[in-house]
Amino acid sequence: MDFSNLVSAYVLGDKIDSELDNDLIRIADEQSLLTILYPITNDSKYKKYYISGAVSDEKYCKVKDHVTNILNKNGIKHLYVKGTLISKMYPDSAVRTRGDIDVYVTLDDFTRARKVFEENGLHEDDLEDCAHHIGYKMDSVEVELHFNLFDPSDGKRLCEIFNNPMKYAKPYLDMEYRLDDTYHFVFAIAHFARHLRYGAGIRYMMDFYYMMKESKIDKIKLHGLLKELSLDTLYNNILNVIDYLFKYKFEDYQKKDIKYFIEYMLKYGIHGHSNNEISSTTARKNKLRVLISRVFLTNKAYRISCYPKMGKHLILWPICFIRHSFYLVFNKLPKFFIMVFKRNNRNKLYKDLGI
Repeated sequence: MDFSNLVSAYVLGDKIDSELDNDLIRIADEQSLLTILYPITNDSKYKKYYISGAVSDEKYCKVKDHVTNILNKNGIKHLYVKGTLISKMYPDSAVRTRGDIDVYVTLDDFTRARKVFEENGLHEDDLEDCAHHIGYKMDSVEVELHFNLFDPSDGKRLCEIFNNPMKYAKPYLDMEYRLDDTYHFVFAIAHFARHLRYGAGIRYMMDFYYMMKESKIDKIKLHGLLKELSLDTLYNNILNVIDYLFKYKFEDYQKKDIKYFIEYMLKYGIHGHSNNEISSTTARKNKLRVLISRVFLTNKAYRISCYPKMGKHLILWPICFIRHSFYLVFNKLPKFFIMVFKRNNRNKLYKDLGI
């Protein structure tokens, strides 16, 4: 039995009667989908995975509510993206495991939000140097406080569209905003494309299926954005997978053999954790932009995230640059140059995948 059959069974509400072998359980673990084993088998030996998912979901919800409350209390506009919202579109949110909570605040509120986090039990986590968020931890739950939704190296147009998401959001409750469904869907596809170069799991297909069923997506706006971001081929692949796995046609699309795409997702796990070769190469096309942004602090949002007080003032840029240069030399530079300059030999595959 192929693991994709298990994914299909969960979404379609079918039951699996045959015994699951160790390879299937291993793949379920790599795909962060151990939680579906109990619902599709009713076998008590898999119940522990489901219960663990339910406990984790409750913990994430508790931290998310805490973050919402402290941002509301301090008058800070914010919005959530990815798993925090998508999990609620599943028939059972406990099945959709989450790795973190992604919350966005505007750059004007970013320094204040950091202060509020530290004052209310969220402590900065020592994560890798990042140009679009800072990581925090509370009760072992990771919270990514975003000042951009994408890294500047992800492409100019992508950043132009999504690094001011409040432009496409509406008030939801108090100071919490919700991103327009169409933009959130395109954001999810773009985020998937970003991970797909490293390897990305089949759970994303479940996400897209439920998003398309539960969201109000403007198809005209959707296709315009996808074409503008060169994500239309990837979208066509996604629709083919959804048809193949879940027997559901959302709209007309170009029919193609999609088995290689499914095999790719199954091979590398939810975020490519089993693929050291891919994870050691940069996923971005414009490597020069990565180098300039990281080394010279040309991106204002990134500069402020590194140096909240000095980064706001262009006249203090030389001091920021000198301090950052020492930081890179002693902490990040060797690994970073390997990432940027290592040759990527997978261009044909990436073209077929639509990225």
